[in-house]
Amino acid sequence: MLKIYKSKKSFGKLFINTKKELENILGDDCIIEHVGSTAIPGVDGKGIIDVLIGFDNEEQIIKAADKLLRHGYFSARKKLEGRKDRVFMSSSNDDTTIGDVHLHMVLKNSADFIDFIKVRDFLRQNPDEAEKYSELKYKIAKDAGFDREEYKKQKSKFIEEILRK
Repeated sequence: MLKIYKSKKSFGKLFINTKKELENILGDDCIIEHVGSTAIPGVDGKGIIDVLIGFDNEEQIIKAADKLLRHGYFSARKKLEGRKDRVFMSSSNDDTTIGDVHLHMVLKNSADFIDFIKVRDFLRQNPDEAEKYSELKYKIAKDAGFDREEYKKQKSKFIEEILRK
């Protein structure tokens, strides 16, 4: 069941520790960015540390995924079947919750990479919009019956609106 948590300052520290761990595993062939709600001060969310990892090519993404599997991360490749340009992994094999890590591995020059950064930066630079987004999350969660997949679908409408701005 989906839960929304109040924003915590400790998420930044969790990301820094996660980034160091990922740099040790992956080396310097990638860009590692903190994205998602925990990367935006004051925005409430699921408490999941979303990490965007950008690579130069698909081969690097596949090699990185294999390394991460050996270091305890779990693959969700079925969710992105047929795509080698985007791999999703998680620190938990179960339904994730507060403090878990989600890895979004994409090409550095892809729309996926650029859009993640645009949304994060827009919300960081526009506290009123960030507050609106935070409040909207509670409404969407309730409207979606606290179903995670439905919540993501409804939330994506707000994200698309931000990208248009």
